[in-house]
Amino acid sequence: MVGIPVLAQKLVQIQGTIISKCLPDIVRKINDKLNSNVSELSKMPQNVSSVAEAMTVFMRIICLSKDCLRKILLRGEFDEYPEDKTMHCTARLFEKLNEFDDELQKSAENKLTENFLVDEMKVLDEAKRIELPNFLPHTAFLVILQKKVEQISNTPIHFMEKVWNYIEIVVTNVFTKHCENYPQLQSATRRAIHSLVEKMKAKSFDRVMEFVEMEKLTDYTCSPEYMSDCGFGNIQIGHLRGLPNVREQEQAFDMKMRITAYWKVVLKRLVDNLALHLQLHVRNLVDRHMEPEIVNELMGSQGGGPGAIQRMLEESPSTAKKRERLNKSIKLLKDSKEVVAQIMDRIALIIKAQPLFLSLVSRRCLVYVVGHCTESDGFKSWSRIISVLTHNSPNSEMALVGASEMLNSDSFSFTAALSVCGQLSLLQLGKLIHSKVVKVGVECSVVVANCLIDMYGKCGSVKEAIWVFDEIDGKDIISWNSAIAASARNRKLEQAVRFLHQMPLPDTISYNEVINGFAQFGNIDAAIHILSRMPNSNSSSWNAIITGYVNRDQAREALAFFSSMHSNDIEMDQFTFSIILSGIASLSNLTWGILIHCCTIKCGLDASIVVGSALIDMYSKCGQVEDAEQIFQSLPRKNLVTWNALVSGFAHNGDSAKVIELYEQLKMVKDLKPDGITFLNVLSACWHNRTPYEVANHYFELMIKNYGIDATPEHCASMIRLMGQCGEVWRGERMICELGFGSCGLVWRALLGACGACGDLKVAELAAAKVIELEGDKEFVYVMMSNIYATYGEWGGVSVVREVMRQRSVRKEVGCSWIE
Repeated sequence: MVGIPVLAQKLVQIQGTIISKCLPDIVRKINDKLNSNVSELSKMPQNVSSVAEAMTVFMRIICLSKDCLRKILLRGEFDEYPEDKTMHCTARLFEKLNEFDDELQKSAENKLTENFLVDEMKVLDEAKRIELPNFLPHTAFLVILQKKVEQISNTPIHFMEKVWNYIEIVVTNVFTKHCENYPQLQSATRRAIHSLVEKMKAKSFDRVMEFVEMEKLTDYTCSPEYMSDCGFGNIQIGHLRGLPNVREQEQAFDMKMRITAYWKVVLKRLVDNLALHLQLHVRNLVDRHMEPEIVNELMGSQGGGPGAIQRMLEESPSTAKKRERLNKSIKLLKDSKEVVAQIMDRIALIIKAQPLFLSLVSRRCLVYVVGHCTESDGFKSWSRIISVLTHNSPNSEMALVGASEMLNSDSFSFTAALSVCGQLSLLQLGKLIHSKVVKVGVECSVVVANCLIDMYGKCGSVKEAIWVFDEIDGKDIISWNSAIAASARNRKLEQAVRFLHQMPLPDTISYNEVINGFAQFGNIDAAIHILSRMPNSNSSSWNAIITGYVNRDQAREALAFFSSMHSNDIEMDQFTFSIILSGIASLSNLTWGILIHCCTIKCGLDASIVVGSALIDMYSKCGQVEDAEQIFQSLPRKNLVTWNALVSGFAHNGDSAKVIELYEQLKMVKDLKPDGITFLNVLSACWHNRTPYEVANHYFELMIKNYGIDATPEHCASMIRLMGQCGEVWRGERMICELGFGSCGLVWRALLGACGACGDLKVAELAAAKVIELEGDKEFVYVMMSNIYATYGEWGGVSVVREVMRQRSVRKEVGCSWIE
C-alpha cells in the first residue's frame, strides 16, 4: 500500500509539471494584453471633471506646444518630426532667406551695359550740378538711390508675408498635434493662432517699410576704389559720343560707380535686418505673445471663460464607456499578473521540502524567464528570483544552493546570474555559481571568466578575482580592465598600476579605473600624475579627480582643477557640473555657483536632471531657495532626486510649510513615490515647525506601512527630537529598542538632546551612559548632563560631572565668534 507522503509527493510533482508548462504562456499572454490596453488607454484624452483639471490640461497643451516650437523654430531640433521636412523650420527659413536674397538681386538688376549713364546724366541735368573738381552732388545721389530702393520696395513685403504664412502653418500643425485628443479645442486654437500671426505680420510689414524708408536716406561714404569691385564688361557707349560736355560724363560715371558699390551694401543690410527682425519676432511669438493670445481667445469675454474650457474638454459618453472598460481590464490583468508572481514565489519556497519539485518547476520557469528575455531583462529576472530565494526561504544556505542549481548550462545564464551576484554582493552564491561553471566546463569562456572577475571584485574578493584572471589563456581588453577595476576598487592600488603597465594596449577605461582608485582611496597627486601621462583623457578622467577633491572636503582645490579642465578644453558633461556644484554647495559660495550655472547654460546642460538637481542643492545651501524653486519649475523632467533636493533645501532653510506642501505634491506625481530621504526631510520639518507628535507619527507610520520603507537611525533620531518637544522622551527609549538601534550612537545622542530640551534626568543618565559606551568620552555628553543637572538644581551632580571631565582630560571646546 502506497503511503500518504509518497502520494503527496507525487501529486506535487504532477502539479509542478503542469504549472511549469502552462505558466510561461500565461505570463506572455497577460503581458501582451496588458501592454495593449495600457497603450490604448494612454492615447485617450485625459478625463476632466472640474474647471481646475480642465485648466491644467489646457495649460499643459500650451506648454508642450511652446516647448516643441522652441525646438523647431528657435533651436533647430527636429526629433519630434524626423521625417516631415516641412517642420524642419530653421532649415526652411534659411532657405527662404536665401531665396529672398536671390530675388532681391534679380529685382535690383538693370541692364547695365545698355543705355549706360543715361539716368545719371538726366538726374545731373535736373539737379543743376555744382562745378567743383571730383564732387558728386548729394541731391543727385539720393535721387538715384531712392529710385532703386523704390523698385525693390515690394519684395521684402512679399517675403515677410510668405514667411509668416509658413510660420502660421507650422504653429497650427504643432497645436493640432498636441490637441489631437481634444478636437473641440482645435478650431478655437486655429482662430487664435491666425489672429496672432496676422498681428505679427502687420508689425513686420510696418517694420519692413521702416527699413526700406531708412535705406532711401544716406550720406554716401563709398571708397573710390570701386573699379576693382564693380566691373561692367563690354558696355554700350555709342549714345554718349554726341554729348559735348565731357566733364558731365565724368561726373555721371563717378556717380554710377559709387551707387553700384553702395547698392551692394544696401541689399546685404536689408537681408541682414530682415533676418534679425524675423528671429526676434519669432522668439517673441513663442515666448511672449502666443500663450496670452490663445488664453484670451478661449477664456476671454468672447470665449466664455474657464467654464468654456471645461465644456470643450468634456468627453463623450462613448469615450467614457471605453475608458471604463479599459480600466477594468487593466485592473483584472494586473491582479492576474500578481497571482502568477505569487505562484512563482511560492514555488521558490518549496526548495527545502521538495528538491524534485524545484527541478521540475523552477528550472523550467527560469529557463523561460532568462531564455526569452534580453540581457537586461535576464538580469532583472535573476534579481527577483534570488531575492525571493534568499528572503523567503527558511534555510538561506539551501536557498543559495537551490538558486545555483536552477541555472541553465549556458554562458548567457551564467553571465546574467553572476552580474546579479556582483550588484547585490552575494559572494557565497557567486562561488556556488563558479563551481557549477567549472562543473559544466565553460570556465574557458572569456566572457564567463570576465563576469567572474567582475563579480569577485564587486564582492571584495580580489584574490579570487586575480586567480580567475591568471587562469585565462586568451585575455582580452575586458579581462584586463576587470582585473584593474577589481584591484582599484578594493584599495589594491599598486596592483592596479602593475596591471596597467603590463596591459598590452591600455585604453581610456583602464586609466580611468586607476585614476578613480587613487582619487578615492590613495594619493590624489598620484591620480593627477597618471592623468598627465594618459594618452586620451576624457571628462570621466577629470571628473574622478574632482570627485576625489570634493569627497575629501577640498572644494577649493576641486574648483582650481575644474578651471584647469576648462583651460585644457576638456569637454564637460553633466556629471562634471554636478560634482563641482556639490563642492560649491559645501562652501556656500554663491558667486562661484552663479558662474558655474552660467557655464551649464552655455553648454546647454541646464535642463539636465542631474545638473538641475545639483543646481537646486547648491542654491538651497547658499540660502537662495527661491532661485532653487525657479530652477525646479523650469526643468522639463524631474525625478525623485530632483524633488528631494528641493524638499531638502526648504527643510534646511526652515520653511516647514513648504516642505509639507511639496511632499503632498510629490504624492500626486505619476510613477514617483516618496523615499526615505523625503520622509526624513518631512520629519525634520515637523520638528522645526513644532508639529504635534501625532501628526509627525502619522508620516512615520505612513512611511513604514504604506510605502514599505525601513526606518533608519536618522528617522528614529528625528522622531526622538519630536518626542522631546512634547515631553515624551520615554517613547524614544522604547522606539530605539523596537527598531533595533540600540548599538547606534546617533539615536542615543538624539535622546540625550531631547532630554535636555524637556529636562528628563532619569532617561538622560541612561542615554549619556549609552553614548559614552558606544562612542567614548564626548565633551557634548558631559556638557549636556551638567546643564540638565543644573536645571534640576542638582549641583552635586554638576560637580561630579566636572570632576569626571577633569580626570578624563575632557575639555569643553572654547566658544568663538566670527564677529569678534
